[in-house]
Amino acid sequence: MKFTAFRRALSRDEAELAFNNMVSQAKRFAFAERPVITPLPPATGHIIGYSGMAEFNLEGDKFLELNCRLVKEAREHGYATEACKAMLDLWEDTCGGELFARIDSENHDAIKVVRKLGFEMSRPLPVDGPRIYKLYRLYRAEVGEAERSRSS
Repeated sequence: MKFTAFRRALSRDEAELAFNNMVSQAKRFAFAERPVITPLPPATGHIIGYSGMAEFNLEGDKFLELNCRLVKEAREHGYATEACKAMLDLWEDTCGGELFARIDSENHDAIKVVRKLGFEMSRPLPVDGPRIYKLYRLYRAEVGEAERSRSS
């Protein structure tokens, strides 16, 4: 499964910039992108990808986006769903609000995962190149929002 907006392998400089961005966001968000480590032998303890949230710009506004990318051998074992669910739980407990996932319309496995997690298709997204991406949206009450609603 691959949610990533990258349509090709990154150059070394691009990958370093993306990694530094992940580290920077991890200092700000508990639910930022983190390594996914396999719990099963024979690869127990090996990093098999990453999952978490990152900020992205959409039409001039900043939003949070769920990301997950796993090595090919780790796909179709439920790791993506499990890793994304753990990050969603942390995000929901920490802040909640609006969350998005940008997915290539041909990436049926990723679409299955986000739907299983409660995301709904919002709309197609314009991107450069021949692929069509879709924007999926999830909303959870912000922390404290339910209490504010009850006291009103």
